[in-house]
Amino acid sequence: MDNVYLYGERGLVNAILLDSADKAPNAILKQIRWVGDAPEFIDKVVKCDYLVEFSLGEFGSPDLIIIAYTDDAKYVIFTEAKVVEYKNAVTTKESYADASCLNVQLALKWRFKEALKCNPKDYLRVVEVKIPPCGDKMRKLNKGRLVTYCRETLANAAGYYFVALTGDKYLDRPPFDDDPVLPELIGETWYKERLNFGFLTYRALIAAGVVDENEGAFALPSKLMLTEGDVNGESDIAYSKVRNLRGFNTDEWGERYLKVAEALCEIVPSLITVLDDCANVVREVEQLQGSYSYRVGNVTYAKIMFLQREQAVVMAILKDANLPQYDYDDEKKFICTIQNGKTEYVAYRFDNMDDVQRFTEKLEATFAPEE
Repeated sequence: MDNVYLYGERGLVNAILLDSADKAPNAILKQIRWVGDAPEFIDKVVKCDYLVEFSLGEFGSPDLIIIAYTDDAKYVIFTEAKVVEYKNAVTTKESYADASCLNVQLALKWRFKEALKCNPKDYLRVVEVKIPPCGDKMRKLNKGRLVTYCRETLANAAGYYFVALTGDKYLDRPPFDDDPVLPELIGETWYKERLNFGFLTYRALIAAGVVDENEGAFALPSKLMLTEGDVNGESDIAYSKVRNLRGFNTDEWGERYLKVAEALCEIVPSLITVLDDCANVVREVEQLQGSYSYRVGNVTYAKIMFLQREQAVVMAILKDANLPQYDYDDEKKFICTIQNGKTEYVAYRFDNMDDVQRFTEKLEATFAPEE
């Protein structure tokens, strides 16, 4: 039989399901950390069905829906997956505009659950009946066959739960209380509903033996999408204070830092290629004349800047909750914006050529072929 290689965020989710197929039906569920006590049904699960990337119309497509069955009931667990840490996968704005962000996606699945309870005999659509918080529109799913399936499969569950799957290291407690936006997105019922929210990490699944980072379907996508820091809990990107960076003209850099920048120029195109591979697209990378800015279409994917005050070079890569962050010294990796812009980037600081060499070696080790 030919080999089948899984890749990207979807690859991680699919690999988890494939590698856990011979485990207990509640093997994944038992690794979830909950805001409160673990739901009692988890120890009674006898079977699970899994829906991957199932379309819920304007409510989004959850990465995974787990339908867990006990002897006398069913429970629905909406799961949203990201490859980065929770704090780097969420929006800090109380708005549904950032639809790809993790806290927005969790809130949308909660809203779908609420809409599913309305007009239960309507097999043509699932639609909200009241204006949601934060001024968002009333959303709907109006594809007849999908609605019918949702009514038959997801409705009338004994409980609905919402889980974030991330590349975090070990946390003492789920991160939802430290996210002020999620309660605002859901509204006043959050404090009642919060006990139904859970948190799961790839590291927890590895530690429990549900998946193996060296064998099985999970091995390749974990190598490509999860840095060593993500899996082993060594990475802690500085996010609390987002820095705004302003670069200087190249004639102010000096020969030493121009040499560092030129070395980084050889790395950036390959990094952008990885970003595009993650998004399953192929786009032409354009280096803007007279600068170290790299664009794909109208999007600045990467920028190399000289920080005069700090006497260092920074390589900023577009921050995306669906893309891995590259392993590097913790104190030299941080979140930034560029020249008072709103778009956030993951910045890597280089003080000398030794830093470039170390970053390159870690990058090559991450994507080196298996022996």
